[in-house]
Amino acid sequence: MTSLELTDRSQLTSDNQHLEMAVASEGQLEFMNVTDNTSTILPQEFEDLTAIAFDPVRQIMFLSNSNHTNNSVSIFRLDVGGSHELTRLVHRKGSVIPGLAYDSVSSILYWTDGSFVFWMNTTHPNGSGEILFRFHYNEEPWGITVDSCHGFLFWTNHNHRNATIERSRLDGSNHEVLVREDVFQPVGIVVDQQTDKLIWCDNSEGIYYKIKRSNLDGSYVETILEGKHHSPVSITVGPKFIYWSDWTENTVWSIPKNDKDGSPVPKKLQFYKNNSPRGIAAWWDKKDFNANQCYVEKEVTYPSTEYQNDASTTQTEIASQQELRPDSKEQFCLNEGVFVEKAGIKSCRCAPGYTGIRCDLFACHNYCVRGSCYIDEKENPSCRCLPGHRGERCELDVCDGYCLHGGRCTVQSRGGAACECEGGYKGRRCEDRWDVEQLCELFCFHGQNYVPVEGLLTPMCSKYKKSGHYQIVNENITANELSGAIKTCSGKSLDWWDICLVVACVVLLAIITILVKLNWHYRKRPRIKKRIIVNKNVTPLTSRPAQPGEQCEITIENCCNMNVCETPCFEPQLRSTKSLSKSDEKKNLLGNMEDEASCLPDQDGLY
Repeated sequence: MTSLELTDRSQLTSDNQHLEMAVASEGQLEFMNVTDNTSTILPQEFEDLTAIAFDPVRQIMFLSNSNHTNNSVSIFRLDVGGSHELTRLVHRKGSVIPGLAYDSVSSILYWTDGSFVFWMNTTHPNGSGEILFRFHYNEEPWGITVDSCHGFLFWTNHNHRNATIERSRLDGSNHEVLVREDVFQPVGIVVDQQTDKLIWCDNSEGIYYKIKRSNLDGSYVETILEGKHHSPVSITVGPKFIYWSDWTENTVWSIPKNDKDGSPVPKKLQFYKNNSPRGIAAWWDKKDFNANQCYVEKEVTYPSTEYQNDASTTQTEIASQQELRPDSKEQFCLNEGVFVEKAGIKSCRCAPGYTGIRCDLFACHNYCVRGSCYIDEKENPSCRCLPGHRGERCELDVCDGYCLHGGRCTVQSRGGAACECEGGYKGRRCEDRWDVEQLCELFCFHGQNYVPVEGLLTPMCSKYKKSGHYQIVNENITANELSGAIKTCSGKSLDWWDICLVVACVVLLAIITILVKLNWHYRKRPRIKKRIIVNKNVTPLTSRPAQPGEQCEITIENCCNMNVCETPCFEPQLRSTKSLSKSDEKKNLLGNMEDEASCLPDQDGLY
């Protein structure tokens, strides 16, 4: 296919009647004429175009662009059939917008980002859009399309663990799952307004892919094409063909929309050498698209941007001026709403808890993000949050920003948050810091530890003998070694060996004290000794064998130190009534022993 760079934008207008398809790639937008095998490149610099939506009524196109430098996404409007002006409608934080869809009747633009479905009125753009659906962790909205004739919004759930094809009304009501069986990872999706069919592409498990089709209610699912080695990204449908872009081959393919043989063969339309094709949109001429055939044009439905806070009723204007038949006025307002017509303006007065043009929107619809909704006493929607969530709409996690200083947050059984603090911090939210003395005391209490400091194992709790303090090394890790200054903290917890040693010393000291006192007490008793010299011709005091020599020496101890057999035969004088001192008693006893020599045996008795 021959590619030409567009230098004069008026050329695009003259070629509109020949254009069949637009393809967005990583940095360019290309308009293709499949019949003539030519293409035109828009001379506009983009970083990464991802999705395209086309309005055949007004001949305008919407483009999504990702800026990976500042992590932002933008949506542009390109006037293809008129001034060719490029206007930015949306600019917000995000990584990618994989799907775009436009409702020509209400001028509402819808898009996905993998977690949400957004919407925005293009006649009054606000720069960021509003959230229509917020999905759970196991849902990834990807491709999206609009059925303007019947007023439905369709999208694919890209998560292969819970892949589905889903739809809702254009205002977000009546959300339902259409297809759940035999889908693995659906991506692009499109509505064929000519045949009222829903068409999508599915990246099946392994190397396979499928192009499928069903009725708008999800019934009668059929496989149009099943092949290998393709990775479809986006899909679109024209008056005669189905087109899709492929990441694996970097190619745009097509098959006939109604193949009589039942086994269509994909046709390669365009190969991209330096980039990959992303979004794709078929070109519809105004005469090929008759919007007047769509019955929903009689009544335009807009999504609700906020929930009403009135205590009683809510009045919403009908956006269409289409005349209602008299017999349908009573049935027009739903959910007990009352039909009102003033000065030619038709509206519904809704019952508490309901909003919308026909009172068809329940105030609790999609209100609570992680919880159940109910209407409170003031007739406003309120939420009962699931465990682990908080906020007016349960949109916040209880752990968001709860734990400070790197603490790890966990959700308790009752739904509250609890913190596991990192080293050095304490408190309910890890808001307090341990001081050095507390850390040392706590650490040294559990025993000794060693760390490498300058290649040597150094104890972290080495005790000083004199001061009774401990050392602990700072946790400055450099080249797999710990180094740094040494801090000193009190070793308030004694070791068990120290306690045993102290107790043993106390007991030993007590025993020594008792023994010393007993010894001092008994040493106070006198031990009296008397030495007697026995000469010849003198009667000895005791009867013992004669000793050689002329005299012998006999030692007689105090009677207090003798037993009964050793006690002399003399009797000491009776004690006087007056008590004597111990020294006087000793003298008296010795005197009596000398005076009573008559009771001693003769000399023969001594030998």
